[in-house]
Amino acid sequence: MPFCTNCGRQIANDAKFCDGCGIPIRQNILTNGIEGKIVFDNEIHKCSYCGAILKSFETVCPFCKLELRGSKSSNTIKEFEEKLEKATSENQRIIIVKNFPVPNTKEDIFEFMLLASSNFDMSYYLSHINEVDLSDAWLAKIKQCYQKAKLSFSNTIDFEKIQSIYDKITNNLDSIQQQEPQRVIDKENRVAFLKSKTWIALVVPLSFLGFFLLMGFINSNILAVVFSIFSILSLGASFLFGIRYIKFKNKLMLILMMIIGYAFFITAFSVSVSIQPPDSLKDNPNAIQIGYDTSDLEGMNYDDVKEILGNKGFINIKLAPSKNLNIFLHLYEDGEVYEINIDGENSFYKEQYFLKDSVVVIKYFTANE
Repeated sequence: MPFCTNCGRQIANDAKFCDGCGIPIRQNILTNGIEGKIVFDNEIHKCSYCGAILKSFETVCPFCKLELRGSKSSNTIKEFEEKLEKATSENQRIIIVKNFPVPNTKEDIFEFMLLASSNFDMSYYLSHINEVDLSDAWLAKIKQCYQKAKLSFSNTIDFEKIQSIYDKITNNLDSIQQQEPQRVIDKENRVAFLKSKTWIALVVPLSFLGFFLLMGFINSNILAVVFSIFSILSLGASFLFGIRYIKFKNKLMLILMMIIGYAFFITAFSVSVSIQPPDSLKDNPNAIQIGYDTSDLEGMNYDDVKEILGNKGFINIKLAPSKNLNIFLHLYEDGEVYEINIDGENSFYKEQYFLKDSVVVIKYFTANE
């Protein structure tokens, strides 16, 4: 017989209140290690000790706090788990799971549903989609539990718990499987992109942009740095689209991104070569700042160029006329300068310095014999 936990008085098994202190017995029974069971009275579940009506899936009586041991089916699940632990190979475990009969009661279906869902490895299942594996066997049992619950008690609140577990697994699975065809398409497009060598037209400019960016930092050329970064972002995004790591809404976006990238590339190149580092001859008393870009003097008459450079202070100026300019795609006039060479350099900028005695060679076209 049980005892009251409040006053310690022994009470009858069917007593609802303690004769000594009067408190309700169902909330204060000392069970003294008695094993409790769920008693099924048609569709009503009762505690075998205090007779309290229980909700489905409860493992502890909320009135007498007695732990409710499983029925015969629950013992079967326990034996099933022991068999799985003793299995020595994957094939043995697959056979055990496949051959296990789904229980019949609400509680045991729910218990087995939890067991199956906790052992189902979705990532492993998807990576072995066409193979017989343990995850495939667990998924089959999850579906069997759901179908059995649907047939047995689909119109009850208890079914919602089974439904939620099933929906969570199948919805995630469906979502991933729907994305799989797109992954296949992306892979095919990636291979086609790499085979077409289109990526070279993006990677080569990117390698130059890395150099422009470095030189921009070294020379404190902010514009070169800015345009190089924008070009790297644009062309880099185009490359990542090609290998399907990022996606644009349509191909027009890709074309636009590539055009923008090349525009920034050309600008970065122009800015990088137009702004030169400080000249080492700047503080030399015999040095002259030329004050003209190469393009300013080319195309002028050689006499005018000679006079300009002479006025700047150059003292070693030579003329080099040429009658054969067929290699140039330009119609030259008689006396027109096509190249100016100063100490071996045929390209210079306004801020550049040269020594006064530098050898200056003015090359021009002549029509005279």
